[in-house]
Amino acid sequence: MAIKWKNSLIVVVLGTIMTLGLLLINIKVEYHVSDYTMEDINEGMTNLYKQKLLQEITDKGEVVPTDEMVEIYRNYYGDLSTQIKSIQKEYSHKKSSNKDIQKELDKEEQEKINRIVENFTDNDQVKQKIKTESQRYLEKSGPKELAKVSDQVEKFSKNYQYAFSDDKGHFYTNIPGATASMSKQEMKKAMTPVKGITVETTNSMLYPETYPSSNYLMTVMLAGRDTVSMTGVYLPQKGSDLVTSILKLENKNKKIATYHKIGIILLSFTIIIWLILVYFKRLSPSIPWFKLPIDSVIIFYIIGSLIYLLNLPYQSFQIFERKLVLHIIPLVIGSWILISAITSVIRVIQIKKSSKMFKQLWHQTLMFRLNKWNEMKFNQSSLVSQFIIVMLNIILAGYTAYTLTHGVYDWIIHPLFTLLSMIWLIYFLVFMLRYASEYNKLRQKQIDFLKKIDEAETTSHGFKDNLTNFEKIETIVNHAKLSEQNSNSLKSELLTNIGHDLRTPLTSIISYSDLLAKTNLTTVEQNDYVDIISRKANHMKYLVDDLFTITKIEHGEISLVKEDIAVDQLLQQIISEQTDEFKQRDLAILYRKPEESVVASVDGGKMWRVFDNLLGNALKYSLAHTRVYVRVMEGDDDILIEVKNIANYHLNEDADRLIDKFQRADESRHTEGSGLGLAIVQSIIEAHGGSLKVSVDGDMFKVKVSLKKSL
Repeated sequence: MAIKWKNSLIVVVLGTIMTLGLLLINIKVEYHVSDYTMEDINEGMTNLYKQKLLQEITDKGEVVPTDEMVEIYRNYYGDLSTQIKSIQKEYSHKKSSNKDIQKELDKEEQEKINRIVENFTDNDQVKQKIKTESQRYLEKSGPKELAKVSDQVEKFSKNYQYAFSDDKGHFYTNIPGATASMSKQEMKKAMTPVKGITVETTNSMLYPETYPSSNYLMTVMLAGRDTVSMTGVYLPQKGSDLVTSILKLENKNKKIATYHKIGIILLSFTIIIWLILVYFKRLSPSIPWFKLPIDSVIIFYIIGSLIYLLNLPYQSFQIFERKLVLHIIPLVIGSWILISAITSVIRVIQIKKSSKMFKQLWHQTLMFRLNKWNEMKFNQSSLVSQFIIVMLNIILAGYTAYTLTHGVYDWIIHPLFTLLSMIWLIYFLVFMLRYASEYNKLRQKQIDFLKKIDEAETTSHGFKDNLTNFEKIETIVNHAKLSEQNSNSLKSELLTNIGHDLRTPLTSIISYSDLLAKTNLTTVEQNDYVDIISRKANHMKYLVDDLFTITKIEHGEISLVKEDIAVDQLLQQIISEQTDEFKQRDLAILYRKPEESVVASVDGGKMWRVFDNLLGNALKYSLAHTRVYVRVMEGDDDILIEVKNIANYHLNEDADRLIDKFQRADESRHTEGSGLGLAIVQSIIEAHGGSLKVSVDGDMFKVKVSLKKSL
């Protein structure tokens, strides 16, 4: 009895020390205060640029319009055809059955169109408009905007020492003695040092005004551009509130780092002591579940650890937090799981020394019993039943892969089910490999037996000619087997690629079909589910159609009906149809083309699909509030079409690989697509004797299409 109490006391003490160690490790580290961020530095540089711009214009007293200002003013709402179509669309909804009213509407519509045309044809008139509007802005809003920006610059200067240069040669600094000719190292030396804080450098592309806003057109027009590049160095001002906050926070984090080290030492000490006591049998805590099969115990530990780790990000706490007990409870659970796991591992190591005991332990496991039962049932099943079992496991593998790739971890059931699915799939894979191995051994025995019969017949009758014929037959059979293997390999690759992209819509269709089977749904819910199923089914049809299209193109089974088509006008028509969609996504599309139409001998329908796909990609993957640039250029013998956009995710792909079939960038998997778009585009372009080039420059995605000009 005394030994039991002694063991229990040791377990409690070690568990308490381990919990304390985990508690210290989980103390939350606080990062720099929000005042000290790159966003604030960029905002400060932007205000410096705007202050200088407004000050220069205010000092001059008037604005002298430039060609850059004229272009910005003209194309603010799109190119000529886009603006005209926008007016026409606006008045198409205002049609009236009253002839007099309709006549006035037509007159009003034509006047607006005439004014737009004048903007694109009369430079002097546009410059006069710019001068008038800018003068009105400077008189009405200029002083207020300048005062507002100057106030923000003053606040920025109180918190930071800085020296910045923009790409127009302007220099901004509040460092005494700093000049534009100084290097960054010299500027750093000129700054007043702050103990514990290092000088930072920056190289940023800034937007003087965000789009859309009331001041956007005027600010961009006055600047003559919508972006400005600034480089330089900065450091918080010595003695400022910002520096006080930073240093105070860093001192606090140093103390927390010390607590972390103490926690690691306590945790390591507890684990080592526990290992020694259990390994040398100085401690034998009575744990009931050690009588359970060892693999079921391991599964329990894995599930418990998974629950603990999933909640770990929420367990970090600040010192002296009131609800400390709520954080200690999961840490106690984690400590017990860790202690129990260590004990189980040591027990297994000790049993392994005795092969008889280890074998007995293995035969008691759930895995061994399940394997024996599966072998018996699988061998007794019909071929159809075996096929159904394999297909169910493939579906389970698809669900598991979907869960892993989409990070569905909102509830505990998802990671647990995924973990169990992975364990089962690994087991099933091993089981099928063993089954295939046993089947091959049996088949090999049959082949060896037949060979012995053939050898006996050949020896007894001496039919050498027949032996030669058998060798020829064997060669033919081997060749047929090789062809079959190659065919199966191609089929497997095709099915893998199809299955990979059909899995997501198929899963949605199955899920919402199950929901429709419920009887307590409202009519609205039923209609919503039917719409989702219809949309996913159409998406699957789109994937299959894309697959058939590229297969036909690659095998030369698709014909081109070529005719002379104005490529620039074809692009203009597609852009006009997608203008509303671009506006809905806060994207501006800028289209430039030669003054005279450029003509190429192409299949109009196929080329429409090429341009529609390229613009569709730009629409789906562009960063909001940016521009999509489309340009048509004419060469001596060819026509070059260029589409550029800023991606809404980090481009970490090799540009050439993006044209491969079923290739999509990592962070774009959430969008609906087949991964065949660019591959189809390339195939169509090459069928026309042209070329497609994809390039990535930072987050700028560029596609260039080259077509031969019509003779």
